[in-house]
Amino acid sequence: MSTMKAAALVGLRRIEIQDKPKPVIQSGEVLVKVEYCGICGSDVHGYVNGIVIPVGTVMGHEFSGVVAEVGEEVYVVHPEDRVVVKPSASCLSCYWCRRGQYSLCPKRRETIIGVSPGNDGAYAEYVKVKYPGQMLFKLPSGLAAKEAALIEPLSIGLHGVRLSRFRSGDCALIIGAGMIGLGVLQFLKLKGTSRMIVLEISEKKGRIARELGADIVLN
Repeated sequence: MSTMKAAALVGLRRIEIQDKPKPVIQSGEVLVKVEYCGICGSDVHGYVNGIVIPVGTVMGHEFSGVVAEVGEEVYVVHPEDRVVVKPSASCLSCYWCRRGQYSLCPKRRETIIGVSPGNDGAYAEYVKVKYPGQMLFKLPSGLAAKEAALIEPLSIGLHGVRLSRFRSGDCALIIGAGMIGLGVLQFLKLKGTSRMIVLEISEKKGRIARELGADIVLN
């Protein structure tokens, strides 16, 4: 059996590099070779105190890579395609999915990559993607894999802005200048804020917020 290297959460504040079986794909599935993976705040919570992500998990869900293998009945991607991965899938038939609110689908939790021992994530050389039609997106040639690993958190920021009642010319307040908050800042600037205020206790993050266009940063 082929093996790969993976970083597993083996205890609170303990991550161990292990030799794990390389995932074997079935019909309808895709194997992705990981190129870059970000560290989400939920990964930090899992590492520090076990919240959200249980011990035994190979974490990592903000990632880009290259298609290594495709199973039968897969037509959306081909070997060697560069892709970014949406880390979950929805049933597409429940009340929430019919309303277009896929993140509220009760089946979604079962499919999320990197948050449970049954769905190993991208702190590994390879990841199995079970629902490629929903979860894989081809990358344009001009987008680097390292940048593409930021698409998942940036998409959350964009979604939040789209759900808000923001209108061009409004003043906006963002609480927290983490990855998603900084994404929100940039999307709001593109939509034409009159003034952007950011609350952030980290000096480093506050400095980045100023560099990205925040008018006022308050500790």
